[in-house]
Amino acid sequence: NWTGVEIWQPYVEKFGLQKKYDTLSNTDAISFLEGNTDFDICFIGDLIEHMSKTEAVRMVELAMATSRVVIISVPIIKYHQDEFEGNPYEKHVKDDWSVTEMLETFGMHVMSYGVEGEIGVFVLSWTDATYIKVALKPQVAVYAICKNEITFLDRFYKSIKDADFISIVDTGSTDGTFERLKEYQTDRELFPARMQVQQILVDPWRFDDARNVALSLLPLDPDVCVSIDIDEMMEPGDSRGWKQILIDKIEEDLRTIGRPADRYHHRFSTIWNWDRPNEAPNFTDHWHERIHSRTGYRWKLPVHEILVNDGEQTVRWMDDLKMIQKPDTSKPRSSYLPLLEQSLKEDPSHWKSWSFYAGDLLAQNRTDEALTAIGKARLIPDADQAYLHFQASNVYQHLRNYPKAVLELLLAVVNSDAREYRVWLARLYQSINKPREALNMMLMAAEIKERSYGYTYDPTCWGTSFENLLTQLKLACLQD
Repeated sequence: NWTGVEIWQPYVEKFGLQKKYDTLSNTDAISFLEGNTDFDICFIGDLIEHMSKTEAVRMVELAMATSRVVIISVPIIKYHQDEFEGNPYEKHVKDDWSVTEMLETFGMHVMSYGVEGEIGVFVLSWTDATYIKVALKPQVAVYAICKNEITFLDRFYKSIKDADFISIVDTGSTDGTFERLKEYQTDRELFPARMQVQQILVDPWRFDDARNVALSLLPLDPDVCVSIDIDEMMEPGDSRGWKQILIDKIEEDLRTIGRPADRYHHRFSTIWNWDRPNEAPNFTDHWHERIHSRTGYRWKLPVHEILVNDGEQTVRWMDDLKMIQKPDTSKPRSSYLPLLEQSLKEDPSHWKSWSFYAGDLLAQNRTDEALTAIGKARLIPDADQAYLHFQASNVYQHLRNYPKAVLELLLAVVNSDAREYRVWLARLYQSINKPREALNMMLMAAEIKERSYGYTYDPTCWGTSFENLLTQLKLACLQD
């Protein structure tokens, strides 16, 4: 049953309150609460500003004595208001509540609170505190697509099993992957229905369609969704674990903007030689954007798909949250070329699509077409010009056209402050027997102390590998 309380009789008729509640009491809230007990939830909406602080405290104490949960909505800025349309109760008596004062006044009972614009919402309880905290805790979903990933499945699942909701779409495994996923679904100790495992057919194949199906199978309950592949893992992070690190950030946003952010950008590392433990790690590390709110998002493009939202987005950057990829290097990627061609037909405005296309063309020795694709990428306004010059240099190195390869890397250096381009140019100079030019470039690189955090990051351009190359070039120049 819903019970309403309205002190001003004309509002009962004006807003049709008799039809909105099972029971309606035309009295003041304090008198009502003094004569009633045993409610599950008491919602005090935009009310305490219409009374003195003493009255407000009294009313909240009564509400907490009669209800398991009390939710208070109140302006948390200076908000003057006089009588309105003859209603004396519309006047704000205490018009300067703040978050600080609310927490000082009711803080020992506040289970959660948030602010959006000028309104603060505070959830209070004197009993069932654990239940309330669990009920209000942000929920995290993980979704993925897979095909023949049995080798990586246990490693993957162990890293994400603590998610509140899991959705995994199998697109045609024949190696036991789907059957193993169904075992995970059965073995979940609590709420097994919160793990969705489905096998689907996507024909013609597109990564975006598969990911969108996996996303659609999630309920609307999660606050955020994490898109991840089976050859990837969530890094635990600190002692809190990855999920709690994310929840702490969401709860911070609930307190400051009244809702979770739309996107949570995070770190992403790929360890390319993870299966060769005797080698020094060869990895890349950059920002990624795979964590997003449950609604308003969809994947777009057949391959190297992008997550899109048509509205404005609030973004948070989390350098303490990381995904780790240990890729399956045995899988062929030859099918990506036609998918990239389809991507470019559908939307040629993404420079990275042209860049990926150029890389695949170079792998097939189609160098002229690769250079053409790079040229088209350069025309796009937000294109990373330095990286595209680096790509062009790789094409010319493949053709053994070293003057043009050097020129392109010089242009990359001009267009970027990243150390990597200078080190890569130094290595190119070294390979064509120009040690002095190589040393000069390394000395320039040494002046850059702040490491890169984008997709250009190369660990061999830092630390011991960098120092060894610098020493080697110095010796070569002394012997020259």
